[in-house]
Amino acid sequence: MPRIVRDANLETRTARARLKARKKEYIRLIEPGLHLAYRKVKNGPGTWAVRRYLGAQRYSLENLRTRDGTIILADDYADADGIAVLNFSQAQAKAAALGQTAVVANADKLLSVSEAVQRYETNLKARNADPSNAGRVRLHLPKRLGDLVVAKLAVRDFADWIDSLGRAGLSASAINRINNAFKAALNLAADEDERIIGRPWERAIKLLPDATEARNIILPDKLVRAIVAACYRESPELGIFAEVAAVTGARPIQLARLVVDDVIADRHSPRLMMPSSKKGRGKKRMERRPVPVSLDLAHRLLVQAKGRVAHEPLLRKPGGERWKKSDHNRPFARAVKAYDPTLIDEGVTIYALRHSAIASELMQGLPIRIVAGTKDTSVAMLEKHYARFITDHSDALHRTMLRDMAPEEDGSLPGNVVAIR
Repeated sequence: MPRIVRDANLETRTARARLKARKKEYIRLIEPGLHLAYRKVKNGPGTWAVRRYLGAQRYSLENLRTRDGTIILADDYADADGIAVLNFSQAQAKAAALGQTAVVANADKLLSVSEAVQRYETNLKARNADPSNAGRVRLHLPKRLGDLVVAKLAVRDFADWIDSLGRAGLSASAINRINNAFKAALNLAADEDERIIGRPWERAIKLLPDATEARNIILPDKLVRAIVAACYRESPELGIFAEVAAVTGARPIQLARLVVDDVIADRHSPRLMMPSSKKGRGKKRMERRPVPVSLDLAHRLLVQAKGRVAHEPLLRKPGGERWKKSDHNRPFARAVKAYDPTLIDEGVTIYALRHSAIASELMQGLPIRIVAGTKDTSVAMLEKHYARFITDHSDALHRTMLRDMAPEEDGSLPGNVVAIR
């Protein structure tokens, strides 16, 4: 029997109760080409389905059914009986069994490069990772290269790819990110198909040197407050979004994932239960960590969220929708430009609020491990990108411990120091 995979959003009825009812299924990858799907409905229990990859960006979707053809329900309300009502692990086992007996017409078909990128995107979604990594590859993928079969690639086939990135006018770090995603897509295809050998892309695609230095713009506290005020003038919704970003140092995607229930204000130490950003490798499980905020900010967040249920978005756009990726870019740029156009020329974005919060905490002597924990990053990344601020603080601490060797008024050395003759 294949191993049972985990999924924080689907494996318990409590977790599924927090999901939004929608037409599109919630998907969990079980094994390459096979997924368990969960349909959440507004009223009543959800249902389970199995989704199979057919190749050429096509999928089949089939309800899990009992022997008499009845659609199998999830154990959202009733306890699982292993037949008509299945829990997450039981549904997963049944879907895996169906996958083993299914005959897929295109099973022997070799993947094209474009199909490998599509499969990589599906894999990212199944792991709760950022599917835009695949989107960036697709944006720059030449058609000639996309139509080639992965198993038949040679080093020379990547000349068009390298030229296309060079013509795009991208920074070295952006090119490296896209190259890493492209190689990950091709490596995934090779991992799933033993007929793909050699992996010529590892020799053809080289990362550019000196491309890892981050340009973290650090703003003084006074300027941060002025920018937040400018965002409030743009709209109250953008203002509160920017204020939470400046106070917590969280990434915009984390702020967008906040729900009403994440505000803890009924205590002397108010905080936000900040969701993780799901950055990094491997399966991304949503975690929440407490980040301190002021009592005033916590109460204002609850006031503006009044009337919404616990799982609804805490921060919303002026139209009432949830903030999505990059939605903040244009209104934030307008607000900053209205305050001081030169800041736009200097590259100030909403991420400057994050960088400034991190630098401020380091300069004030907050232990680097605590900063890393509340900012959803690692000590290694802080040391790499904020070393100057760590060094400045350690230098200040060191100077408080320096011994004063200045002579006394009578010319003698202080204390019991004896001059060497």
